Amino acid sequence: MPIYSTRSSLCAFSSPFPPFSISFFRAAVSYGRLTEIEIELRAEVAHFFELGEGADQGETKLPQGLVIEDEITFRKERLENLAKAKAVLDVRAKERYEVEKAE
Repeated sequence: MPIYSTRSSLCAFSSPFPPFSISFFRAAVSYGRLTEIEIELRAEVAHFFELGEGADQGETKLPQGLVIEDEITFRKERLENLAKAKAVLDVRAKERYEVEKAE
């Protein structure tokens, strides 16, 4: 069972998704890669909702230390930051276009 690191603790659980380090999001990333990461994070949020529903209905036992709400909140914060980064890239692209158009 892999151990995935979250913001403040280690959680041991089986997940089809790789962990994201915070420093990863501070690196320069292309618009296309931002879109890929956004899709991955949305899939992770859906996965945790399914996991939580299964636990609520007694079908799934959550691994020790896994707090679904914290995991979903963490990924939603990442999604918000990605949206901000995409907005910055959109503004820069528009500015570049205007400069090229003026030349």
